[in-house]
Amino acid sequence: MTDSTFLTPAAAAKRAGCGRTKIMKALENKALKAVRSNRNRWQIKSGDLEDWMTANIEETQSDSDADSQNDTETTVKITRLEAENEALKQRASDLEKDRDEWRAHAQKSVWKKLFG
Repeated sequence: MTDSTFLTPAAAAKRAGCGRTKIMKALENKALKAVRSNRNRWQIKSGDLEDWMTANIEETQSDSDADSQNDTETTVKITRLEAENEALKQRASDLEKDRDEWRAHAQKSVWKKLFG
């Protein structure tokens, strides 16, 4: 991209490898240069984004590391919840089987009392 190419905050975030919220905070703090379009939308020059990325490269890398850590934690949580879900399904199945056995026993008992 050339210096005259404009990006939306979402496109800038994607290009910078960070979240849109981080781009918006940089705009609010005036750490990242941008202008408002006639439609009152942010437009960020690609060159300004490159400058901001260079100035914030360490912070961007630490965010990527944090995202990777969060992804790992999320995967562990999902795996744990899937195992818990399977255990609960098995428990429900066992309870249904037990219920059906008791129901059959109760029906036999009622028929015995009625018809000896």
